[in-house]
Amino acid sequence: MTPFSLGMVLAIILVPSALVLGAWTWARRIGKRPEVPKLASRVAYGLVILSALAVVAGVVVGFVGGFGAVSGDRIDPSQKARVLAEGISEAMNCGALGFLLTVVTAAWLLFCSWRWRRA
Repeated sequence: MTPFSLGMVLAIILVPSALVLGAWTWARRIGKRPEVPKLASRVAYGLVILSALAVVAGVVVGFVGGFGAVSGDRIDPSQKARVLAEGISEAMNCGALGFLLTVVTAAWLLFCSWRWRRA
């Protein structure tokens, strides 16, 4: 495995996960402020959970498909590249969905921070 390939795999896994973790931390900080309504923090937590589920689903499905292509027990050798590419595509698409949901979460948290800022 080349260093570039390893870097891409780590980027696909770590970047969306780090963004979800950052949004979770921000949602906790917003939730602890007494002037912010509980609904605002619950919406943020819900969006963060959706983001995390999208990222985890993509990684799991991508690695299961990729592992099946690499092990090649039940897959025709001519189809290995296609199955591996589908697994990588699934992981990247779900990572992108998780990223977009995290951006929506960040926009919601930014609005909450602005709306209920301390005087």
